[in-house]
Amino acid sequence: MPLQEKYLRLIGAFVPQVAKMQDLSIFSRLYDRVVETNEKINITSLISPIDVTLKHIIDSLTLFFVPEFQSAIENKRICDIGCGGGFPGLPIASVAPKADLTMIDSTEKKIRALSENAGLLDFSCVHPVWGRGEELAGKSGPMRERFDVCVSRA
Repeated sequence: MPLQEKYLRLIGAFVPQVAKMQDLSIFSRLYDRVVETNEKINITSLISPIDVTLKHIIDSLTLFFVPEFQSAIENKRICDIGCGGGFPGLPIASVAPKADLTMIDSTEKKIRALSENAGLLDFSCVHPVWGRGEELAGKSGPMRERFDVCVSRA
């Protein structure tokens, strides 16, 4: 069930970059993917339209209020460490499709679901990686110093 128009307007009202977007249906499709995925595997306890809108999508997009983040994301390498069900990475990909977004999580089933969701949402910029951030980016890790911006939610 797609997000109602009032929730899409709410996202646009809170985040200026979203208000500039011509088509907000990507957020409705993202909501659908979260709900459908959550029926198979537990990626979040928050699945009501208002909770996903406020606590996942808008919360993820508050990064756009940080001037350094705004200026750093286009055509840059971003890493979402501990991405879980895809937050904040998937909302970022919705707004900044030119960013190269690596999303890391230590739970393999979440990475498989994220990979499927990114494909269904046509997010070719998203690269899910299964592993622990401290191992992948540790002193001798294969991803050390490969990113311009790293984000995470706690």
